[in-house]
Amino acid sequence: MARRLQVSLTCLTLCIFGTLSAAQPAPSTKSALAKADSAAPVTLGDSVVPLNGPWKFHIGDSPIDPQTGNPLWAEPGFDDSTWENVDLTPKSGSFDPVSGISNFVPGWTALGHPGYWGYAWYRIRVRVNTPPGTKLALAGPADVDDAYQFFNNGTLTGSFGEFAANPPKIYYTQPMIFPLPPSAGAGQSSQVLAFRFYMLPNTLLQFNGAGGIHTAPLLGEAGAVTAQHQMQWNELERAYMGSFIEAIVFSMLGLVAFSLVLFDRSDHVYLWIGALLLLIGIDRTMGIIGIWTLWIPANNLLVVRQVIFNALFLAGWVMVWRVWFQSRRLTWVPRLLPVLVALLIITALVRISLSPSWRLLPATCFSSPRSSCVWPWQSCWCSPSLKESGPRALKAGLCCPR
Repeated sequence: MARRLQVSLTCLTLCIFGTLSAAQPAPSTKSALAKADSAAPVTLGDSVVPLNGPWKFHIGDSPIDPQTGNPLWAEPGFDDSTWENVDLTPKSGSFDPVSGISNFVPGWTALGHPGYWGYAWYRIRVRVNTPPGTKLALAGPADVDDAYQFFNNGTLTGSFGEFAANPPKIYYTQPMIFPLPPSAGAGQSSQVLAFRFYMLPNTLLQFNGAGGIHTAPLLGEAGAVTAQHQMQWNELERAYMGSFIEAIVFSMLGLVAFSLVLFDRSDHVYLWIGALLLLIGIDRTMGIIGIWTLWIPANNLLVVRQVIFNALFLAGWVMVWRVWFQSRRLTWVPRLLPVLVALLIITALVRISLSPSWRLLPATCFSSPRSSCVWPWQSCWCSPSLKESGPRALKAGLCCPR
């Protein structure tokens, strides 16, 4: 009986203390509210914005203002209301089929202009609202076909490729960054951004959807845009890191093959294998130099690698197998091989020069709306709106000169 009374008193005491503690306000809540009231307000904004559009787009090239000497299509007051609308928003998981660069958008050949190469323009008007003194910059599209000039409010701000030549000198695509003038970062400003593009005819053969912009430009605060520009370079380096490793491996294998001559000076097969592997390493190295630098134009590099190096590779393998199997009967092979290599290079150059996709046409239309080509099954079409802008191909085939 005493034990039950003791248990009952204990339970009653616990209930009373629990009720009193529940009735008291929680001091931690007041403390949290006090800290929240004293916190400094923070406003977060977009430091970098992808310019997905819609962009205004038009094939052809701009007429020149006789007074200023600048393209009329770059001027802020130009009326582009009749131009096409182009959206550069990428699909989820999209990537370039050639380089593997992410956020890929198909070019103008997939947007109603199949077979067209030459000049084309993109324009967009943006209203920028930033604190006074903010420095702005624009990261150019990281994936393009093939070269472009960038205009800000009608002023040429920068370019990728050399437009002093005709046609422009093309390089493999690289990320670019363009600082905008100080006036663009003082309070609220309206900017008209324009890109003048040029694509070579042989780019049409690389993949479906070639032409113009494949990744949206980035506009924002200069420091943040610089960081995004570095990330684009990192992605480009990762995309071609395999070729860089191949260049190192083949070069090292070539040196190892040369070193084997020290153990057997009578066997010349090591010399030929070393020379061939070293040549492959040089080929991969030149490819990396052309992609990661602006030292070698893209078409020049393509001719060197696909014409000259391919012929030397075939000749090298012929000599490797001849020495490997000790074929002494065919003594004329070493003497005839240089002639065959020269003929192979010449025929490859002739094939390239005769290929419609490699012919660089003048940037003017033909005198008549429709004119015959060298090949009777092809024809060219030039609408009046494309006057002075280069030929436009039909659905089948490319244009070729008279």
